[in-house]
Amino acid sequence: MQFLPIVAAGDCEKIFGQFQNVRGSAFAAGDAVVLDSGASVDGARVTVAATATLSLFIGVCTTAIANSAYGQVQVYGFCSVANVLNDITTAQTVGNLLLPANGAVTLGGASGSVVSDGKSGYVYALEVFTTQTTPIALPKKVFIRAM
Repeated sequence: MQFLPIVAAGDCEKIFGQFQNVRGSAFAAGDAVVLDSGASVDGARVTVAATATLSLFIGVCTTAIANSAYGQVQVYGFCSVANVLNDITTAQTVGNLLLPANGAVTLGGASGSVVSDGKSGYVYALEVFTTQTTPIALPKKVFIRAM
């Protein structure tokens, strides 16, 4: 783990980990990743979320990570570039829990957010994200709590 020291008043704590991309293709900065649950599970391998692995969310890529390469994933703190998918019927509001999308590298989207209960969740929306007629992933401000 890499703990970013607080260097100035107003900066927030951020924690990062190094993980290996085993998805089969590259991840981009802002992509949500989950721990790999395949045959070679070791806690250092990440991939794209699936129905059975949504609760294995580990963080958001801070930079692009090529397939089979290691890269930095933010597991805690304020993140201004998380790829959040809007929904065509429900706007995201500040404080919503954002869930990893099944089979995608985004957070939120259809059925991808719930009202925060104050006790659970990995990612919290920190800005409003309005509905769109066509879902589109955009970088949004979130708070990650995946460690």
